[in-house]
Amino acid sequence: MRKIIVHITGWLVFAVYEQAFVWFLNNKSGLSFSYLYYFLCNIGLFYMYIYILNKTSRGPRRRRYTERFISVLGAVVFFLLLKSAGEYFFDAAKAHINNPALFRKYIILDLFRNVYFLGLGTLYWSASSFSRLEKEAAETTIQLGNTRNALLQQRINPHLVFNALNFVYYSVYKHSEKAADVIYRLIEILRFSMSASQLDIKVALGHEVEQINNLIMINRARFDYPLNIRFDYKSDTKTYSIIPFVLLTLTENIFKHGVLKDEDIFISLSVTASGYLTFETRNKKSYQENAYLKEGTGLRNTRLRLAYAYPSHRLHIDDTLPNFFQLSLQIQL
Repeated sequence: MRKIIVHITGWLVFAVYEQAFVWFLNNKSGLSFSYLYYFLCNIGLFYMYIYILNKTSRGPRRRRYTERFISVLGAVVFFLLLKSAGEYFFDAAKAHINNPALFRKYIILDLFRNVYFLGLGTLYWSASSFSRLEKEAAETTIQLGNTRNALLQQRINPHLVFNALNFVYYSVYKHSEKAADVIYRLIEILRFSMSASQLDIKVALGHEVEQINNLIMINRARFDYPLNIRFDYKSDTKTYSIIPFVLLTLTENIFKHGVLKDEDIFISLSVTASGYLTFETRNKKSYQENAYLKEGTGLRNTRLRLAYAYPSHRLHIDDTLPNFFQLSLQIQL
């Protein structure tokens, strides 16, 4: 109701402004029944135009613009016919019918008047759309905050998890230092996972390298045969940052899908002075499954995250070698 009152008041003010302008130019009032009729027609065009804009604001661009053009053209023609009918009834002498030149003048003036109100409608619709988008963005932010708070309330307290794991670590340490070391490194990876998930963008490259080392040591302890893994990283890993879990996921795929026994596994990480990172791995193929070509969830998500954070990155998996997979990743940090 308040919105209707505001619109009515606005149109009354607009009509007063037009009549004052006419009085200033002609020193007489232009107010008449015919003026009110034409003014109502123009208001009708204004609201119909806004309705068309709202109805054609979604969908494929070409179809949207085509429907908008046809609908607006139809609305303009419709209100021109209404105004022409009004002029027929209000002009007792039917001068605009008997005089073609006068009739063309009426049509041209009506067209300009329609364009004027279409322009007003465009301004109003643009301002309303902007205001609506701002309101939706604010509501989305509030909903996101509520969802995040609900999620935090439902999450297990990390202190509870780490206290329990620390208890397990010290209990196992009494019987097996090797098993206790695996638990300790697993706790470190879990701690990194929880802390990194709370960060919006990146983590220190050195922290990611630490978790790769923890993952390697955990897998060394898993098997009763030695793993020939060489992880070379001679670059400065403290200066640069990277989105978390990318290098860790690529390393995990070696242990998940590769052949580990009696084979050399090569992992290399280097960063140039300009911050260009190169990460390479090489491991023997597993003939039970073509893991890299299947692209599991981990690798698929890694590709998506890399594409979002580093659009110019290069991730290449070479499957052309007879017995080995070779992976190469280049990122400008």
